[in-house]
Amino acid sequence: MNLYLDVHGETVSERFDSHCENGQEVLTAAESGFIHCPVWTDLPTVAEIIDLANNQREHYIRLPCLIGMDLRWQQGPSQIHALSDDALRCMVAFQLTYGAGNTPNWFTHLVVEYPTLVAEVLIDYAGAALKTKQLHIDSIYQLEHDPDYRMVAIIAVPVILKHFPVRSKANHLRYLEYLLKAALCYHIDQLPMLLKKKMALKSIDVAQKVYWLTVGMLFDPGQYEPALWQYIGKSGSSLLHMGDRVKIRHKSQI
Repeated sequence: MNLYLDVHGETVSERFDSHCENGQEVLTAAESGFIHCPVWTDLPTVAEIIDLANNQREHYIRLPCLIGMDLRWQQGPSQIHALSDDALRCMVAFQLTYGAGNTPNWFTHLVVEYPTLVAEVLIDYAGAALKTKQLHIDSIYQLEHDPDYRMVAIIAVPVILKHFPVRSKANHLRYLEYLLKAALCYHIDQLPMLLKKKMALKSIDVAQKVYWLTVGMLFDPGQYEPALWQYIGKSGSSLLHMGDRVKIRHKSQI
């Protein structure tokens, strides 16, 4: 990785040998410690992990646990399955709040094999991130774009949409778009009722209402297309431009 100028080597073992005496012994001991981090008896709760992240902080055991999960995955999926559900929830929360690098293989494995568990943590994490107006919300993009997330999306999307703040940051509109497209893609049964409830809220902001009406127009054009254009007509030419953009985007990408 070459993060330090005085540590050299192509492999982890070579870098340990470059950094200290008895490098292989130190590496073996370190890996053993990392592997045992996910079974630590005093792991933080999912709520604590999320709260720390939303305050731009992290639990000191997060990175050791994530390294431990990578090492466990290298030993085989059985080492992941051996963890308790509570431990796995913590690991999912650690990964969601980490926000750096590519999605590790062990996490994708959990998405496929433990979709309910992953969805439960994602719902809590995304809800808190939206409420506290975080700039980045992990794994929402994948709900629409990654087929591996299908079951997670079916479980999580309607709940996240239900609690999506009706007045949110402008940069959160892209997350609303991902969620709505996932709901359409996977034929989320709750979508018509969610749409009806959102449209009944007088406090919903202009951009969100256009997004919701556009979605309604796609699965029930007879009811929602007139409502969409009527709303745009009342809201001025700038909103008309935005409505056209949203309409084209949905028709071309869904």
